Amino acid sequence: MARALTAFVALAALLAGAQACSSAMDLIKQAEGYRSCEYMDTTGHRTICYGFNLDAWGASSKVAAVGGDFQKVYNGGCLSQSQCDSLLAGAVSSAASAARGIFGSQCSCIEAVLTDMTYNLGSAGISSFTTFISLIKQGKWSAAASDARGTLWCSQVGSRCSRDASIIAGGCSGVEAEEHFGDSHDDLWPPEEDAAAPGEDDLVAPVVSLDFDRESAKCIAEAKKLCGHCGFNKGCWESCASAHESQLKAAGCKTVSAEAPDSVPGYITVPTHIVDSTPTHVVDAEEEAATAELFAELGLGGEPASCVKEAKKLCGHCGFNKGCWESCAQEHESALKAAGCTTAGEPAEIAEIDEGGEPASCVKEAKKLCGHCGLNKGCWESCAKDHESQLKAAGCKSADVDADEVAAANLFAELGLGGEPASCV
Repeated sequence: MARALTAFVALAALLAGAQACSSAMDLIKQAEGYRSCEYMDTTGHRTICYGFNLDAWGASSKVAAVGGDFQKVYNGGCLSQSQCDSLLAGAVSSAASAARGIFGSQCSCIEAVLTDMTYNLGSAGISSFTTFISLIKQGKWSAAASDARGTLWCSQVGSRCSRDASIIAGGCSGVEAEEHFGDSHDDLWPPEEDAAAPGEDDLVAPVVSLDFDRESAKCIAEAKKLCGHCGFNKGCWESCASAHESQLKAAGCKTVSAEAPDSVPGYITVPTHIVDSTPTHVVDAEEEAATAELFAELGLGGEPASCVKEAKKLCGHCGFNKGCWESCAQEHESALKAAGCTTAGEPAEIAEIDEGGEPASCVKEAKKLCGHCGLNKGCWESCAKDHESQLKAAGCKSADVDADEVAAANLFAELGLGGEPASCV
């Protein structure tokens, strides 16, 4: 009887643990919030419902599939609660499928969190978290949670990351056992002790530091070629640098696999008002590398490290939103020039569209006002109409600036071909 009672109590506890997990749908709803009508999100994208991006590829067909009129919705319209729920259900299903493809099968609590992260970051974004992925697959929950808290994404989304990391730290101890209760579960008790999160002494300086006196341009170029896919993921940069140590050393890199004390460039102090739970020192060399890449796209690739660091401090909140970077640079022109920036306040160069098309002044104004549209033609057309008077004042000959040509010019600028002649464009 005592043994049966013990088993019953254990099963009840396990079931209670399982019920405590929120579904991916609930986690996403909590983080995204709900707005039934179109609005502009913080990154400049037209959005609706539970953070559904109307500028994303395929958005038109998805809105139509739930019975919405995309053009009306895109230009300030609304969707019903049931239509929003249907949009979310489809997006969550896609995110869950992508998460399973990246992380494999996980217990329900962990899978819900990974689906939320994939929904927010996209499959490409979450795939760059290589250390995090490895820790999840090994079931090292505390270390995985710590790794997530150390990402740039975490500093950007705040409470969403804190919540997700806390759930991950709790692991599968209850739910996993409940899901396997009918099987032999001797291996589940006691739970495997999670690996400790790496301390400051364990951190390795990524090879790409934007202190140009320390690493040569050849080293930086090679590191970006080999490891640029890592984006802002510190663990990815470190493991990639280790994997390609011989190539990086051959390219003249001096700090491959070197320990990184406070005196090594690449360490910064993070203000507590930005990330409360982050250690005092974090390696940010990969962030600087990504920023340098963005600066190159903006025509600022030749700026000194002092300029890059000041720009990051003033405008780092812009992420990869180039329109935001350009307006922020103009706003802080004097501070950036004092930091050694030579092109502060000047927007990225754009090629003339064609001999008989819009003048450069028009193109620059259109990019400033509507650059957030990327290659989305509908977004460009709608934005051009909204800003018709400003565009005409900038010399535009028609309110509906040719979105394809402007987008092509943007793409050329991003590829470093912004100075190409109109005949090339």
